[in-house]
Amino acid sequence: MKNQQRFLVSVSGFSGSGKSFLAKFLSELFDFPLVSLTKIVGTKLENMFPQMKNLDVVERIEFGYNYVLEINKRFPAEILMEYCKNNSPYSTGLIIDGVKNPKDVSLLLTDFTLYLPIFVVSGYNTRIERIMKRDKLAKNSAERYLIKRDYMDIKVGILEMFKNAEILVLNEIESERQINPSLSILGSIVKKKVKDRKYTFQINL
Repeated sequence: MKNQQRFLVSVSGFSGSGKSFLAKFLSELFDFPLVSLTKIVGTKLENMFPQMKNLDVVERIEFGYNYVLEINKRFPAEILMEYCKNNSPYSTGLIIDGVKNPKDVSLLLTDFTLYLPIFVVSGYNTRIERIMKRDKLAKNSAERYLIKRDYMDIKVGILEMFKNAEILVLNEIESERQINPSLSILGSIVKKKVKDRKYTFQINL
């Protein structure tokens, strides 16, 4: 076990980019546990403010805005480390969805021999359509949510994840027909883990 490679993959991107779908695919491809940092922070916030459980997604983001900023600035690395140690054994690898800042995974890096940060990019209109569908929102509500969420993510440091990404995934075209081959190619790229190179890869989710 001492010489065994342990593989950490973080999947980042703005809300509605398709990062959670990609993280789930990679988790199934490698048979690694999948951890959502967004859900962990959201659960912590709900425990602090139980009234949030009765709010819709737009009300939640507006109510919890300042608190989420504070939590993400100060605690995500500790929260993630504690959760992983208690809930997600990762003998060979781990996929983390929703990483907002390189510091979020800082406490975990010593447990792994390889780290691959992936960033998923989508256009604004595509993201709006996905959020409308995902959260069953009218367009104006989805736009209000996205503006607030994007600003919050930028304040927390998500652009650092973009700059540090070793693989950039362009997820723009809606085409079910091309999902499987696109994901298979991406899976092969991730498996090869060619260091010191940037990839721009179009994937249709």
